[in-house]
Amino acid sequence: MKKFLIFLIIVFGLFVSANVFAAEKINSFAAEININTDASINVSERIEYDFGSAQKHGIFRAIPIKYLARGGSFALRISDISVADVKGAPYQFTTSYPGNNIQIKIGDPNIEIAGRHIYIIHYTIKRAINFFNDHDELYWNITGNDWPVAIGSASAKIILPQKIAGADIQSDCFAGPFGSTEKCNSMLKGLGQIDSVSFNENQLAVNNGLTIVVGFPKGMVIKPSVLVSAVDSIRDNKGILFPIFVLVVYFGMWYRRRRYLTDCGPTIAQYDPPENLSPAEAGILWHERRWARASNIVAEIIHLAIKGYIKIIKKENGDYVLELLRDDLHDLTDCQKEIIQEIILKNGTDKKIALSRVALNLESIIYYLNNCFINNLIKNGYFSIFYRRINQIGSIISFLLIIPSFAIGMIVLGGFITGALSFFSAMIIIFIFSAFMLTTKSKEGVKAIWYIAGLKMYIEVAEERRIQFHNAPDRNPEHFEKLLPYAIALGLEKRWAQQFVDVYTQAPMWYVDDKMNHFNVNKFATSVASVRMLGANTLPESSGASSGRSGLSGGGGSGGGFGGGGGRSW
Repeated sequence: MKKFLIFLIIVFGLFVSANVFAAEKINSFAAEININTDASINVSERIEYDFGSAQKHGIFRAIPIKYLARGGSFALRISDISVADVKGAPYQFTTSYPGNNIQIKIGDPNIEIAGRHIYIIHYTIKRAINFFNDHDELYWNITGNDWPVAIGSASAKIILPQKIAGADIQSDCFAGPFGSTEKCNSMLKGLGQIDSVSFNENQLAVNNGLTIVVGFPKGMVIKPSVLVSAVDSIRDNKGILFPIFVLVVYFGMWYRRRRYLTDCGPTIAQYDPPENLSPAEAGILWHERRWARASNIVAEIIHLAIKGYIKIIKKENGDYVLELLRDDLHDLTDCQKEIIQEIILKNGTDKKIALSRVALNLESIIYYLNNCFINNLIKNGYFSIFYRRINQIGSIISFLLIIPSFAIGMIVLGGFITGALSFFSAMIIIFIFSAFMLTTKSKEGVKAIWYIAGLKMYIEVAEERRIQFHNAPDRNPEHFEKLLPYAIALGLEKRWAQQFVDVYTQAPMWYVDDKMNHFNVNKFATSVASVRMLGANTLPESSGASSGRSGLSGGGGSGGGFGGGGGRSW
């Protein structure tokens, strides 16, 4: 009897343990998209999320709605959002707009749940149809590639505005990690006349997704007029209406900087990092208006790893883990301490953090950390305080004039379009631009740019031309690591690695790759410098739809097109 009781206790304990540590997963992700004649789409997502035994409140669903495309910014219009269960009972949810996404937070903060739950999310999207000369097209990332859990099955059904001949439909789909061209299964619905197209894929791993493309004849949906498209473009790119006097100010800044740069003389190759400039600061100075780059922070992380503060571990699923190795941080700059605090200590446990855990907040963290470095550059005199003050004054004055701008424009300039709207637009643009534009470099900043240009010249030069440089240092692992963070910040890590293929032959102590069987410095440099390590740049660049490029005929891949994003439990 006692043995039987002991056996039951052991079995029960194993059962409880298995459930306690059961991994979260998405059992199924099914989407249905109705294409409307007005070129909008109605999206319905059925997500069966299994929390296992974890006690959570619900899930996040993040969907990108802003993109870099067609020479500027392109934004989708999302509306009519609702969330319900399978019986139609509404779920509690809130929406927010972090970075370039809309984030739908589903669940009650006062109620914890576990096990399997089904979420049916409805929303309407405008501007998702791409118009080409010979066809129109929906290119949509169904699941998104940013889920930190596996997806058991993913499917999509695209319903056309009307039935047409099957021969007139083009379709394709892709499954896997971002950029994958692996095909998934698709099937046309209907006999002779087609009314829908279906897609499916089983077993999507972590950070894998399903992307579909459906092309159909022109005329099935109404293309927006030129006027509507122009208005939408202006809404997305207000900078095209910049007042002339702002351009004059910028011309003055440019001319002043060019004069400083001329005074520095011809570019000379530099073999050492610039004094008193960290990798991120060098990247900010060099890339100017694209300063809020994830690669700046990646370069600093590599710099900290080389100095022995951090170990970087790349897991088999492609996720990165950062481990803090030292508690004494007094030799670091304030901004480098902020990197450790914001990414590792604030979010991690036992001084470790898997970057997938902070994926939804990485954009704001990157922006905050880049601001830290740019403020340090301003404090140290690399940017002009004079022009910074001008921008501050301009933002204050324009903000105060925004409300009465219509009346002022009518009185001063006359007319509603040429006066009121022009003056109002000018005030809005001046306020936004004055508040957020990158300040102009000082003379010291331009000298730093001249030095960085010399360093860039040395890093990117081919080996056969290196003999042209006098007193160039020997190629050795120490020299490679010394300049690697700066090469990453300048976007030259591949060029730099190519020079050390026969020298840098062993993985460094600060980097571990669970899948790396044979060390290769080119793959290593690409891996550690990958912007995917920190999510993305300040705006997601769509490989297809948002850029106006077709996803058909070899132009598509997983993660391309509109839609996508991901989510997680909370």
